[in-house]
Amino acid sequence: MEKRELSEKEKQGLREIFHERVSFKFRERRMYSHDVGVMPRLIKPLIGSTTPAAVVRPKNEKEILSLVKWARENKVPLVPRGAATSGYAGVVPTRGGVVVDLTLLDEVHLIDEENMLAVVGPGIVWEELEETLNKKGLSCRMVPSSATACTVGGWLVQN
Repeated sequence: MEKRELSEKEKQGLREIFHERVSFKFRERRMYSHDVGVMPRLIKPLIGSTTPAAVVRPKNEKEILSLVKWARENKVPLVPRGAATSGYAGVVPTRGGVVVDLTLLDEVHLIDEENMLAVVGPGIVWEELEETLNKKGLSCRMVPSSATACTVGGWLVQN
């Protein structure tokens, strides 16, 4: 898929969904072009520019569904992103498109103590989830070393 800029019509479609939570500003898009790690110099030439055409920050499932529909209709790739604490270029938009910052989706929807199940938003930070579970006598029992900053969704996507 070829990298391209978004048309004014496409930008307007994103503004209608996200209002002030969409950015087309170069400086912000550039901030979302990498994670915390430094990409090896030998890899960078193979993928070229990793600056997305836009960054959106959904606040609920309805907005995500609208975004997926918009992306499918416009053939624009989406790159989901948590806190970008990975050092392995896991959130790098190699085909441009739209970076979807999931950090606003940080709520705990359900804690089922009997079945030891938690349903959470992808933007919740592991440490916050662990603290919430601890209040109920539960624990994740396994958290990444970056638990103080990384999100559940980001960590799971990174395997």
